[in-house]
Amino acid sequence: MSIYIYIYIYRCLCNNGDVFTFGRNNVSQLGHDNANPGVPTKVDDSTFDGKKVMQVAAGRMHSAALLDNGLVYTWGCGTDGALGHGNKTNQLTPKLVEKLKNKKAVDIACGRDYTVVVMDDGSVYSFGRDGNGQLGQGRQSLVVSDPKKVAIPSMEKAMKVAAGDAHVVLATESGKVFSWGDGQQGQLGHG
Repeated sequence: MSIYIYIYIYRCLCNNGDVFTFGRNNVSQLGHDNANPGVPTKVDDSTFDGKKVMQVAAGRMHSAALLDNGLVYTWGCGTDGALGHGNKTNQLTPKLVEKLKNKKAVDIACGRDYTVVVMDDGSVYSFGRDGNGQLGQGRQSLVVSDPKKVAIPSMEKAMKVAAGDAHVVLATESGKVFSWGDGQQGQLGHG
């Protein structure tokens, strides 16, 4: 079992793909409406069409799941576009990120109020709040509610991603590491 923690939200991914959540649930980030958020409760997986959850990620008030078929589902607070559904609507239960359904994701990460997704072709997509350049899109808009491609060097193929409060670290197939976003505490490693 893997446990993912962010602030007041806990998500446990079991070996069989079941996801249990508990903790603060002020904007549906737990994926259920359990009146007692201190009790671990299984996230309704009926929308997954029998596919197994391989990875979960936790933001401050949103959650994401990567299924074994490469599809990405999100739920929770949509105010900052972190769900990637093209709007700012909160989502009580897991919902497919439609704009990524024709691609196959291999890794996901959630920051404070944004999401980053790595695809099997090595491309990277991000969506959510971009107050510190954490989306890696040149900060064209404060809120990006649809997945948009991150411009990484053309010769690089992304493999793994990690997201902090407002910064991202990306590892590529060639062994290089890239970072962007808030570097005020030196967390980008750029000296």
